[in-house]
Amino acid sequence: MINQKKIVVVEMLYPVGHKQVDKKMIELLNSCCKVTVLNYKGFIQEDRELDNVSYIDLPLQILINRRQPLIQASIIFNLFIIKQILKNVEYDTLLFLSVNNFILGIIKRMFPQKKIFVMHHNDIDALKTDRMINAFKKNMNSVEHITFGDFIKHGLVNKTGCDSKKVFAIPLPITSSIIDLNNTKERKKIIVGLGSSNDDEFIKKCIEIDKENLFEVDYKIILRSSHLSYQGKVLNVITGYLDDETYNDYFLNSSAIIICYPQHFKLRYSTTLIFAIAQNGRVLFNDFPMARVESKNYPHNMQIFKNARDLFLLNNDFFETNIDEEERNRYLKDHSDEIIIEKIKEIFNC
Repeated sequence: MINQKKIVVVEMLYPVGHKQVDKKMIELLNSCCKVTVLNYKGFIQEDRELDNVSYIDLPLQILINRRQPLIQASIIFNLFIIKQILKNVEYDTLLFLSVNNFILGIIKRMFPQKKIFVMHHNDIDALKTDRMINAFKKNMNSVEHITFGDFIKHGLVNKTGCDSKKVFAIPLPITSSIIDLNNTKERKKIIVGLGSSNDDEFIKKCIEIDKENLFEVDYKIILRSSHLSYQGKVLNVITGYLDDETYNDYFLNSSAIIICYPQHFKLRYSTTLIFAIAQNGRVLFNDFPMARVESKNYPHNMQIFKNARDLFLLNNDFFETNIDEEERNRYLKDHSDEIIIEKIKEIFNC
């Protein structure tokens, strides 16, 4: 390919939960750009060779822990190492796969002649106070921003006043296999919510309702919590690590997937939703911003329940209604490699 855009890809924060998305983004960039990945201890090393991707091993980086002191100092140290490495690399654009909100200006000062893009995950929601937002505003237009949804893009612009021409949206990519619904066994009358961001306050309400034992319920509810554990008549609350086999079995064999996130889960997207549609097909949300957007876009396979009590009031029609395969396929297409590659070409002009 002639005159390929030369992009350097960097992971700034090294969050383990981003590994699969990071690798997928590198794979998609490979289709239309010449990519150099700065890699530390194999963190985002692909398992297979990609035609337009090369890797440079970083000699040293500080792996960021949210609880550690001096987080910004650690990130700045990492950036100095990156700057030294890139002195001998020819490139047009620098893409950070994750970002800390308060060092955008430092990034631009370190790489003043380069176009810089940063990908946002949960960091827009991290702007919780006027002081944080004002600090972000000082340097927000010194870089280009990539979000994982139009509602997040518009939310960032509305929240901060960022130049809309510098904010882009791409769908969050699919990183799991996609099951053929025709090949699935008869599903159990179980609804499960295994997301790591589940709202413990919502789960507490579910426990209270289960203890009241007011309803005749002929199905099971299984929720995962970071702190709570409970086993009742209808509801089981589990905690801790689930191996892949157990996790996948729940998704494949349950009647629906529950995503019950807190209200502060606003301007970010959930990989659990993509996994749920790919591996199951039907989703029940509590009422939070992403749920409102996606249940409106895909109303047959995604529904919002108004409160915890509604989870205990599902009727037989819910379990007997088939998944809308046309709507499911539309969602999967909207998050497909082909759609994201077209977005990448637009954003990076390649």
